[in-house]
Amino acid sequence: MISKYHPAYLTDCLWSPIRAGIYFVSRSDGWLLIYDLCYKINEPAYSLKISESALSSIAINNSGDRLIIGDEAGKVYLLELSDSFKSKHDDENKKNFINSLFDREALREKAIEVLFKKKQIPVKDDTTKLVKQEQFIKDKIRKIEENYLPFVNELLSQSEYRR
Repeated sequence: MISKYHPAYLTDCLWSPIRAGIYFVSRSDGWLLIYDLCYKINEPAYSLKISESALSSIAINNSGDRLIIGDEAGKVYLLELSDSFKSKHDDENKKNFINSLFDREALREKAIEVLFKKKQIPVKDDTTKLVKQEQFIKDKIRKIEENYLPFVNELLSQSEYRR
C-alpha cells in the first residue's frame, strides 16, 4: 500500500479494536486521519484538523467508541466516533478480507522486487572514458604550448617587443 507524499510527519498510529481494517493516524500538522481499508486503501476515509500544534498520541477507550488525542501543547481532545467507525460488522469476513489484502500486497511487493532485479542495468564504468578525455585534454594543452611558446619567444626576441 502506498499513500501520497505529505510533508507532515506521522506521529502515531492505532488500529481499531472493534472493526477490522480501520486505523487512526496522527500527523505533525495537527490532522487526524482515519483509514478504512475495506472502503479506500490509499486515501483516508475521514480527516479532521484537531489542533494547530502537532498531534503526539492517540488512544481509544475500551469500548472503542471514543478517541483520546494529545498534542504537543499539552491539550487532550476527546472525540466520539460515528457509528460507521465503531459499529461491529461481520468481523470474521473483515479479518479474512484484511488478511487477504496484506497477503496480496506482500506478493505484489515480491513481484516488483523480482522485476527490478531482472531490469537492473549494470553501472557503467566511466573510468576508461574519463582517462581518455583527460589524455585528450593533456595532448591539446601540450600542442598549444608547442605552437604558442615558440611564437611568444620569437616575438620577445624581436627588439620592438622588448622592454
